[in-house]
Amino acid sequence: MGISNKTIYAITKITNNNIEYINLNDCTHITEKGINYLIEHNTNLKELNIGRSNITDCCLENMAIHSKNLKTLDIDICNHITINGVNKLLDKNSACYDTLELLNVGELKCTQEELIKLNQNKSSKTFIKFY
Repeated sequence: MGISNKTIYAITKITNNNIEYINLNDCTHITEKGINYLIEHNTNLKELNIGRSNITDCCLENMAIHSKNLKTLDIDICNHITINGVNKLLDKNSACYDTLELLNVGELKCTQEELIKLNQNKSSKTFIKFY
């Protein structure tokens, strides 16, 4: 079956809520509930790869509240994420506004105008990778 929410709960418990780096790319059995649990209980999280997952903008909004140490986020091929969720993550009031250095949005569906605006609103420290 692979990695599931139960795995996330167990890893978080074993590490005493101190996960800093985790790659969950293509772990399709993890739900948004599991990702939100990871984010809320591991505030030292620095690098998170959740590409090819089923998360939505709600998860990005949760990161904007809890992920004060996040430096790298990969959300490539997350088909339920919109430009609105990414904007909330990159907002000046986001917990990771000053720390986020690399955001891979990959195949985010948006217009050229939305990408330009996104680039203008982000921190100068943040590099956004898309294709």
